[in-house]
Amino acid sequence: SSNDDRIDFQVKTLKRRAARQVARLQEVLRQHREHERKGLASATERRIRDIEVGRDTEVEQRELKREFTSHPEEMCAGVIRVIAEGNG
Repeated sequence: SSNDDRIDFQVKTLKRRAARQVARLQEVLRQHREHERKGLASATERRIRDIEVGRDTEVEQRELKREFTSHPEEMCAGVIRVIAEGNG
């Protein structure tokens, strides 16, 4: 459905954006470690974890929307009244 397509696109975009951010921060982390900047390295590690947790949370929320989206369909119902005639 178009809703599933939209959710797939959003999830893919979230994952790509997080991957780019993490890759950039891993390079920053490498430089901090290389120059023995322990405080900055720790802060960068926390930022990486925060990005990954945020990504996972957002993906989960999108997947829940997929599960709980209504699917409008036509429905018809009828009632039949049956009257029994007594034996005469």
